[in-house]
Amino acid sequence: MALTYGLLGIARTEDEEVSLKPLRLYLDTSVLGGAFDDEFEEDTATLLAAIRGGTVLPVLSEQLDIELLEAPPSVRRLLDELIELGAEDVRLSSETQALAAAYLAAGVVTQKISCRRTPHRASNSFQS
Repeated sequence: MALTYGLLGIARTEDEEVSLKPLRLYLDTSVLGGAFDDEFEEDTATLLAAIRGGTVLPVLSEQLDIELLEAPPSVRRLLDELIELGAEDVRLSSETQALAAAYLAAGVVTQKISCRRTPHRASNSFQS
């Protein structure tokens, strides 16, 4: 029996459709902002439809909250919607902080934003 895999985790056999686990996809600020940008609006709408349909599970981080503190209200509302849809929360750990320090020391990235906990995310409940 041959399986063919379609977009976003749907497997089909000749006779039936089998749902697979949702694709876990980390979303950064450019993805959320893309929903309101003419260049990326169509692609982002496709991704958001998959999230709303349950075939993609958005993975969000504390860093995303920090980066979106000054974002337009429309972007913040989209973040709130993703949280309500059951987005997975990725927290900073000692390992991620050590990796960030190593990247900074090696010059792979530059320091733009200091990491701190934001009131927005602290007030929401997330899956662990």
